[in-house]
Amino acid sequence: MTKFWKLFVLMGVGVLVFVSYGAIYFMFNRSEKHASTNIPKQESEEATPGFITWTASSHTAEAITGDVGLSDSAIVLGSRSYPLSLVRQLGGSELSDSMNLLSIESGSSEPEGKLFKTDIPSTAQLLNSNTVCGSENVKWVLTVIERGTPMGRQKVNTLSLAFFSGAEEPILDTASLDRSRNLCGTFSYLSANQNIPRELYGTWTVRRVLPASTISCWGQDQADRLIGTEIEYSADTLRWKDQGAVIPEVEVKTVTADQFMADNSGSQSYVDFKVLGIQANQATEVSLNHPNSKEWEGTSEIPGDNVLIKNPDTIVFSVCNVYFEAERKRR
Repeated sequence: MTKFWKLFVLMGVGVLVFVSYGAIYFMFNRSEKHASTNIPKQESEEATPGFITWTASSHTAEAITGDVGLSDSAIVLGSRSYPLSLVRQLGGSELSDSMNLLSIESGSSEPEGKLFKTDIPSTAQLLNSNTVCGSENVKWVLTVIERGTPMGRQKVNTLSLAFFSGAEEPILDTASLDRSRNLCGTFSYLSANQNIPRELYGTWTVRRVLPASTISCWGQDQADRLIGTEIEYSADTLRWKDQGAVIPEVEVKTVTADQFMADNSGSQSYVDFKVLGIQANQATEVSLNHPNSKEWEGTSEIPGDNVLIKNPDTIVFSVCNVYFEAERKRR
């Protein structure tokens, strides 16, 4: 009997140790798996409006990054965005040496070069499980944009990137770049050059809602949120707050007062040139066709993507069938 109870106790202790070990193993194993999928917030953010998309054109870009999104505050690689902090805009020999590094034969009168600080982790896998800097984090991004570069019978915009690792800021002269051990690679991208009319270039401030009698998907509160915001046009881009787009198609036409009224009024809506404060019998209408933006307040429109040029310093546009007036911002 005594031997039996001793054996029973020993077996119980063994089971207890086994169960305890299993529980400990489970907890550590679970923690390890959880930690491996705990992606930093900056890595997991999806691409948002405001990023201009560029199409991969070099072999390295096609094989590693694919298409990228770029703004002055972040870069999108894959479906994730990473912050950018502008160090400085480049000029003089720094710009020319950087263009030489990126194998750019300038076809643009005003190439735009910038150096950014960033932090793209080495764990960020892109196309074909590639990484930008191997086992090193990306710490610096060099960008050069050229607009209106001749390519065959058309003109295009080009973006060239260079990624660097290392805590020390890269020295942007040819000799230093040639011997740099922190250069991870260079990449090239394209976008079609567009012809947004020069009359729109610059920044416009939304001043007021116009009194059109239209059926709208917006109320007064939503419309009022546009007042005081700014719209910016360049050769091929439209920006409003955090939304932006490279414009693939631009339509410019002259519309008469009668045609505009017929096209935009219906049985329960009415809008004409007089309501919009346009005294002339005709006006220039500019329509910017862009990929759908992130839906904002019930619409995928970007404020300013369809405008009437009222005069050199005033434009009229609608969002959700509410009409607004914007004035050119003078420097």
